[in-house]
Amino acid sequence: MRLVPGLPLILTMLVAGCVEPDLGPDAAELANIRKSNIVPKSSASAFVKTFDKFCVTGPAAPAAKEALLRDAGYVPLRAPINGARAFVSDDRRPAVAFSDRSCMVYARSRTGQTNRVNRYMRATFPQAVALDPATAGRSFEQVWQVSDSPAALVGSSRHNDGGNRTRFALSYFRPGSRP
Repeated sequence: MRLVPGLPLILTMLVAGCVEPDLGPDAAELANIRKSNIVPKSSASAFVKTFDKFCVTGPAAPAAKEALLRDAGYVPLRAPINGARAFVSDDRRPAVAFSDRSCMVYARSRTGQTNRVNRYMRATFPQAVALDPATAGRSFEQVWQVSDSPAALVGSSRHNDGGNRTRFALSYFRPGSRP
């Protein structure tokens, strides 16, 4: 049997047409992340350490924050969520989302998270002032005005994803941003 010249090339092109042409490394890595790791059950310690590293002590500039996240093994979700870029990893670390003036870490709710966040807030922001969560205009459990800037806020919240899945988030709003 004799092959038609160019047939292997044509077959290769047809098969390649079945694969998403613009997949790229981010999309390929994202496609391999287990769904349960998109919003994982992170330990309370990992949750607070991630918040501190990326939202408090890390760079405020979005490009620098993205570089830090990528260096730590995070990949971006395809589309921004409410104007924020979200990054996830394929392990048990919490997801991180940020915009120009805010940063949020989120994971599935687990025992010990609220207590660990409260200890972190006392140690990191000793001059923080607890506010009535209703003043933030969203469904926050706790809100603090942090001492590094009068307008900066940190807030914790929980959202039910449906069924028995609740997501816990800790957000840092820098001056000029609104929660």
